[in-house]
Amino acid sequence: MILLVDTGNSRIKWTICRDGALAPGEAATWVGADLAALFEHAWGRLRPVRAIWVANVSGPGFEHALNDYAQRRLGLTPRYVRSSAELGGISNTYVPPERLGVDRLLAMIAARRTRTGPVMVADCGTAVTVDFVDAAGSFGGGVIAPGLALMHDALSRGTHALPLVEPGADPVLALSTDGAMASGCLLAIAGLIGMVANEIKARTGLAPECVLTGGDAPRVIPKLPMACHHDPDLVLRGLAVLAGETE
Repeated sequence: MILLVDTGNSRIKWTICRDGALAPGEAATWVGADLAALFEHAWGRLRPVRAIWVANVSGPGFEHALNDYAQRRLGLTPRYVRSSAELGGISNTYVPPERLGVDRLLAMIAARRTRTGPVMVADCGTAVTVDFVDAAGSFGGGVIAPGLALMHDALSRGTHALPLVEPGADPVLALSTDGAMASGCLLAIAGLIGMVANEIKARTGLAPECVLTGGDAPRVIPKLPMACHHDPDLVLRGLAVLAGETE
C-alpha cells in the first residue's frame, strides 16, 4: 500500500494506491489545524504502508510536521516529488524548470497518460493555474490567476461598499450585488480558461482536450465554452504514475 498526499495552499488531499489502483481521494483543510491530529485521524489505521509520496506546495513547515509523523508512527521517510526538466514523460521548459509548481507538473503528467493530442489542464483551487502540454509531451506555457475565494476577498478588501460573499453559481447578469460579484468572479475564471484554449488552438491548429481539477472546478465547468473532463484526483494520479514507475 502506497500513501499519496497532495498538499495545496489550504487543503490536503490523499489516497492510497494498492496494486496500481487508486481509492477515491479524501480531503481536509489543513491551515490552522493540528497537523499531527489531522494525520492521525486520516492515516492512523492504515497498515501496512510501505511508501509515502508527496506533492507539497505549502512550504517547509508542513514537510517538517509530516516527516515527524511519518517517521514516528509509520517508520517511513516521505518521498517529496520535485519539479525537474524531465519528469514522467513531460519535457519541462519552465524557466527555471524547478520553479514550476510540482502540483501543476503532476497534473500534466496524469492528463497526458491517456491523451495523445494537445492537452490543457486547469486547476481551480486557491489559485487558478491553466497549463498547456503539446502532442509531443512538452510543456507549452501556462497562466496563474487568483481563485474564486481570493477574488471575492480582494473585491471586499479593496472597495468601500462591496461585501465579502461566498462564491456561487449565479446567473450571468445578476440582480444583486452579491450575485454580480459571484457571477463576475466565476466568469473571469471561465473566460480565462476559454482564452487559453483559443490560444492553444491558434498555436497548434487543434482544439486541446480540457481537463479540470481543484475544489472550485464543479462551479467553473458549467460556465466553460467548451467540453471538458473533470478529474478531482488529477495530482494524486500523477503521483501514482511516478510511484508505480519507481517502487
